[in-house]
Amino acid sequence: MAETKKATPAKRAARKPRAKRVSGGSYYKARHAFGVQYKGEFITIAADELVPAGHALLKQLGSAGLAEHFEPVTSFGRWDKVEQATAAPGEKRGA
Repeated sequence: MAETKKATPAKRAARKPRAKRVSGGSYYKARHAFGVQYKGEFITIAADELVPAGHALLKQLGSAGLAEHFEPVTSFGRWDKVEQATAAPGEKRGA
C-alpha cells in the first residue's frame, strides 16, 4: 500500500491566494472608492487609500479583487528615499 504524505504547513499556505509584495514597495493603493464587508462590518475604502501588503483585507479580496480594486505602490515620489538615522553596529557616522 502506498504511503500518503501530508502537506507541510508551508505548502498548504502556498496554495492559498494571497496578496504578494512587490519589489520597491510594500503597500497597495486603492484604484477607486468601494465598499466591502470586512470582519462582519461594512467599510468603505477611499480612492488612493494605502493598505499594507499582506493585510487581512487584501487576503480576503483574493487575487481577482486585489487586481480590480488596488495597484501596487512602488514609489512615494521624492519622499521615498530615507536616510539612515543611526550607524549600524561597527560603523561610524559622518565623513
